[in-house]
Amino acid sequence: MTAANRIADTLDCAIWWGGGVRSGVDGPGEIDEDGAIEDSEPPPSRRNQPIDWPSSTMRIEVATHPTASTKSKGDLLELLAKEILERQHYEVQSEVRRTGSELDLACLHKVSRRRVLVECKAQRDPLSAGVLTHLAGNLVLHEYDEVWLVSTGSLGKDAKGIQHDWERKQDAERHRLSIYPPERIVELLIEARFIVPQPTSTAHSIVTDADAIGDWMLVVTEYGRFWALTVLESRVPSMALIFDANSGNLVTDSTLLRNIAETDTSLADLSFESKLVTVQHDEHPIRPRSLRVVEVQTGVDWKDYRPARPEHFVGRMDAQNRVLSLLKKIPTGETKTRVFAITGDSGMGKSSLVTKLRDRCHNVRHRGKLFLFAVDVRAAAQPGYVTSALLTALTEAAKAGFGELADGELRITDHADPLESPSLQNYFSSLEKSEQVVCVVFDQFEELYSKPELFSVFEEAQRLFLATIARCTNLVLGFAWKTDTTVQQGHPAYFMWHKLADHRLEVSLLPFTHMEASSALTLFDKEIGNRIRPELRRQIIEISQGFPWLIKKLCVHIWENLQAGVSQEELADTLEVSGLFNRDLQALTTAENGCLKAIAKGAPADWYEILEIYGEEVLRSLLQRRLVVRSGDRLNLYWDIFRDYVLTGSVPSLPFTFLPSSTSLQTLLKVAAQLNHFEPTSIEDVVQRTGIGEGTTQNVFHDLVMFGVAKGTPRTLALDERVASNESRQVLIRLRDVLRRHALMLRLARYEETEIVSQEQLVDELKATNRAAQHRARTWRIYAERISRWLRATGLLTQAPGGFRVHDRGDVQSLKDRKARNGKFLGEAPPQRVVEALLWLGCNSPKSVDEIKTAGYRNSVSVLSRFGIATRTEDGKKIVVETTAQSDGAEKAVWDAANRDPVLSVVVQLLETSPRVKPEVIADNLKEVVSMEWKAASKRRVGNALRRWAAWLIEGRENNRVPAVSDIRNFRRKQRSRRSSEPSLFPDDEPPGPPHE
Repeated sequence: MTAANRIADTLDCAIWWGGGVRSGVDGPGEIDEDGAIEDSEPPPSRRNQPIDWPSSTMRIEVATHPTASTKSKGDLLELLAKEILERQHYEVQSEVRRTGSELDLACLHKVSRRRVLVECKAQRDPLSAGVLTHLAGNLVLHEYDEVWLVSTGSLGKDAKGIQHDWERKQDAERHRLSIYPPERIVELLIEARFIVPQPTSTAHSIVTDADAIGDWMLVVTEYGRFWALTVLESRVPSMALIFDANSGNLVTDSTLLRNIAETDTSLADLSFESKLVTVQHDEHPIRPRSLRVVEVQTGVDWKDYRPARPEHFVGRMDAQNRVLSLLKKIPTGETKTRVFAITGDSGMGKSSLVTKLRDRCHNVRHRGKLFLFAVDVRAAAQPGYVTSALLTALTEAAKAGFGELADGELRITDHADPLESPSLQNYFSSLEKSEQVVCVVFDQFEELYSKPELFSVFEEAQRLFLATIARCTNLVLGFAWKTDTTVQQGHPAYFMWHKLADHRLEVSLLPFTHMEASSALTLFDKEIGNRIRPELRRQIIEISQGFPWLIKKLCVHIWENLQAGVSQEELADTLEVSGLFNRDLQALTTAENGCLKAIAKGAPADWYEILEIYGEEVLRSLLQRRLVVRSGDRLNLYWDIFRDYVLTGSVPSLPFTFLPSSTSLQTLLKVAAQLNHFEPTSIEDVVQRTGIGEGTTQNVFHDLVMFGVAKGTPRTLALDERVASNESRQVLIRLRDVLRRHALMLRLARYEETEIVSQEQLVDELKATNRAAQHRARTWRIYAERISRWLRATGLLTQAPGGFRVHDRGDVQSLKDRKARNGKFLGEAPPQRVVEALLWLGCNSPKSVDEIKTAGYRNSVSVLSRFGIATRTEDGKKIVVETTAQSDGAEKAVWDAANRDPVLSVVVQLLETSPRVKPEVIADNLKEVVSMEWKAASKRRVGNALRRWAAWLIEGRENNRVPAVSDIRNFRRKQRSRRSSEPSLFPDDEPPGPPHE
């Protein structure tokens, strides 16, 4: 058969050849082991004839300069297709414009006059189904006899489905669509004498080791057409031999090699010119060399800063289960996801989670089913690391009994798509048969885009991820990615991250919850053989804010001090974050400090370069101190956070989350007034001078230190130099500076100034500031009320009807005892009088203060103001809020507002558990909430007044309706009849006595 006849026959049956079908690419049942599509029949001209499939996968790449347009790449392929068509007696017209579309090549056969439309796709990614549907549309729309697809990329899964359906059509219809995959294009070019076959014998004379020969690829460039052969080192591609495709001769011209290497070919990261220019066929044979892959290592004990040992790992159960669930769904076909990402800020424990997952894959439940190999990306120093890591992982999995090796060992021969290598395809098939899964996780992945010299390694990883998604084998890839690293929008890492968004499982690590933080400290208890004091335990949890790295750093600091004989009591005021890192540097020599900074600056730094500059003794000292860790031939500091501290002297900016212990801001200012800059003042001195209790003074001392007002020891303090004087205004100014960066204020900044933040919202926002903190609901309310007072006093929050407004007044506010008292509801008027006052205000025009006093509603209107129902106008008159001005809603407005009041909330809870509680006890239980001290008579009066309000609220809650205030005097009788077997809310000897109007 002549070449021309062979080409014509090939064109007739091109669709049956399968559009880029490769062994192992398609899903089960679509393509048989010989590469033919099941249930299909070859065209008559080829029926009962053996098909000479290529022995290995063939690739074509159209490579242009990286800055060239996509059109330039398409033009090169169109030129190639045009030459083939003209050789077959076609008249070819390029870039033909038709209504609604632009066609690549429009062809007319000079003899048969058949009209053929040719679409050229010079791309490397699999083609989508839209390409074929577009071709079919042009076939009908423009009335062509045939359409051909000439593609350097294979078909995607959906496109192959369309191809499969089309092949079932009758011959006359089926032949109207022809698909030319890379294998067929190469065969056409060879048979038409456009290029010579691969110069295999010449390549074997250059590469002496037959196992080092990889796959061939045809590269089409503006400089010509070339055969490229990958050469393997340690069974992965490392360099490329370039041959002229017209003559088969080895290319040794350095300028030409450099030009080819500078194109966007996938082989660009392999060695071209540096090794190949001097190659002589017999004198300088190429021999493979090794490329070391480093696994993620764990610490030797709990206080080692490297990733935690599995037995020291705590929490993250949801993250663990999500990843393991994904892996277990692979063999059953329940998911097509083949990539997952573990994300989180620095120090969240991503590497520790990876090593924990690796350990769990070895336990009884998953042994023999799941295999996880964790790669330390920081060891990457040259192209080929990712491919070598994949090969190492699969080899180790095979040694562990996962899958079968058909040829004794695995080899990656296809550099553009490693998963297309025949030995890997066979291995993945064996994994599917045995229902086993191999997972490769690349830890510290951000290192690949942090340095320009590692860009080629990043591109290698990107190709592998995309290939894994496309192939859907029993291989799963994961990567741990630090999210607090800045990635520019123009960087390929930014595009890859978003490109994989729909194809990956993302597991984000947040700060520890309270339970996880407590578990970490319980483990610490076991390691030191003693329990941490409760107050120190609480302090660690609150200071750490749930950050795993900070919990560990604080625990190591405490352990070191305990070993030195320091008591737990003395450690309470030493837990300062920057000081923890500074202690790591204090004991170092000048040479060690210089070496540490050099490693931090170049991280990951080259082992041999640092060794040559600073010497073995200095480097060994840093390794023994565990300040430096080694990954292969690369060096890094034990934490990214520590590296940043060495370079900048600053630690991560942690939002201030401390909540004041002092129940009264007035008391804090009173204690601060006893301090000065020159001589420390003791707790005993303050107690003697002010009469404040020792316990209260201790709490105030702690608050003063935490807010930077004072400094010193737990029992003696001096005024901090950042505070001008001990006057109340200067202390409040310092509190204002600190509270402006409080985590609560950072969250409240999301609210508009016109929005009302309710007390319940304030509690929720406060909880969100520190996930590791855990308090009862009542305690959270107390903290919210307390911090709101501080924020109002410092001018950062403004009281408003129904809550607060986030409004910065620009300065601190005056603080008086009367205003502090007026900030709390103490039952100044009974419910029926408050409702009457609301009706009176609502039915009349705004009243002046004197008119309100004359009518006897002064206290009642004050309550309405405190509840946010009434407010002052600019001229000082009172006016009812519009939403509650209607008379028929007065009782409900007051009842709803009372239910939201924090003081009444405490009283209601107290009465529900102890109905016969005395008024004095009620007042005593409110000390923390209202921050006030009462005499006996005041306790009795306030307790009775608040009990009346609480009874009204309880009545409504039990009957699921707002009680009428006209019945309020009958509540005592109702309580007795309803609770005949229970004590009354109002004992006979304790009649209710509301404050006088």
